[in-house]
Order: sequence, then structure tokens, then C-alpha cells
Amino acid sequence: MILRRLRAFAGGLGMLGLLALAAALLLTATPHLANQYTDRGLQDWIGSLGYRVNRYKLLAFTLSAALAGLAGGMKSIVFQIATLTDVSWVTSGEALLMGIVGGLQTMLGPVVGAMVVVTMANELSGFAEAVLIVQGAVFVVVVMLFRRGIVGEINAFLARRSRLGNTPPEASSTPPRAPRAGPAASATAREGTP
Repeated sequence: MILRRLRAFAGGLGMLGLLALAAALLLTATPHLANQYTDRGLQDWIGSLGYRVNRYKLLAFTLSAALAGLAGGMKSIVFQIATLTDVSWVTSGEALLMGIVGGLQTMLGPVVGAMVVVTMANELSGFAEAVLIVQGAVFVVVVMLFRRGIVGEINAFLARRSRLGNTPPEASSTPPRAPRAGPAASATAREGTP
């Protein structure tokens, strides 16, 4: 009886998590919530188009806080404990590090960042002091070399690759010819032959 209740409860939490993920994916795909990037100097331009920038920023903040609260509540229910380490600045910094390493522009970026950071912490657990040093070094490398995070750089590489693959073959196979000089150039120009 208890096992059946526990399975139903776990299934309900799983469905709630999938529903929250689907809602987040749906909301980030809408063009109106694309205004969440208005902190990058486009506030005046988007405001001149008639959008209420502050309203969209408040909506994005409220939705992210609701999803974070849902995740924290589900964690407390699943593990049946809530400790002070869950609300310390180290946990917030680690979550920020996960997002930056993976990439903040995509939904998959923070997930990949979390996998990288947690795997580093687990693999380096024998060297207690080295974990923070290696995490700091990885953070510096990602910030210096991968400005968009791991997933953002992979997306940019794939976009560049597909853009290069779509060029017409005659444009990519032969370089443009330099114009000829002298009397032969004027004769061939009149005839239309190269």
C-alpha cells in the first residue's frame, strides 16, 4: 500500500517536472518573451516598437522565480530534507557557474553546465582543495574562450557550418578573376569572352 502511494507520488512529481519543462520551453519560444534580452542595450528600440519592456522583464523574473521555487520544493520533497547549505551563497555561485559554463542562451546550456560541474566535483572529490581551483580554472577558460558557453559555441559552430554549406558551388569553387589590363582587355570585354 505504501509502495503504491510512493510510486504514484513519484510519478506525479515526474509529471509536474515534465510539465514545468514543457511550459518553460514553450514560453521561451514565443516572440514576446524574446524581449527578456532587453538588458543588452535594446530597451529604447524595443520600447519604441510599442512593447512595455518593464512588464516583460517583470514577467520573465516572475516565471524564473516560480520555476526555481518549484524546483526547490520538489528537491525538498524528494530528499525529505532542507539544509542551510541549500540557501548559502556557495550554492548560488555554483548554480551561476553551471549556467555560464553551459551557456545561458539555450535551455540545454545550464543542463550541460551542471553535468560538467558535478562531474568535475565527483571526479576530483579525492583532492578536496583542488576542486575549487579546477572549477575556477575551467570557469576562466570558458569565459575567455567560449563566450556563449559550451552549448552556445556548439550552436554557433553548427550555424557557421550550415551557412558555409549553403553557398553556391560556383561562388565557392573559383575565386573572382582580376580585370585584365591593356588592349586585350578592351577587345575581350566587347566580345564578352573571358
